[in-house]
Amino acid sequence: PPPTREERVRRLCAHFDRSVEQYGESHAAVLFRKWIPQYAGKMGWPRETMIRLLRINDLQTMRQALAEA
Repeated sequence: PPPTREERVRRLCAHFDRSVEQYGESHAAVLFRKWIPQYAGKMGWPRETMIRLLRINDLQTMRQALAEA
């Protein structure tokens, strides 16, 4: 069976956390944006949500937005 929404959210957050570990807090949010369109399609996010996430430049805002998306 395909992954549940909760499993996808956990995977997305783990991916983001690894990006922070690898690239550091100052760059992770910006670099992670390249993955947002792919996650948006799999998560079923509306275009407006994807665009909002693509405009985020800081770590805390990105974490909060991903948790709410």
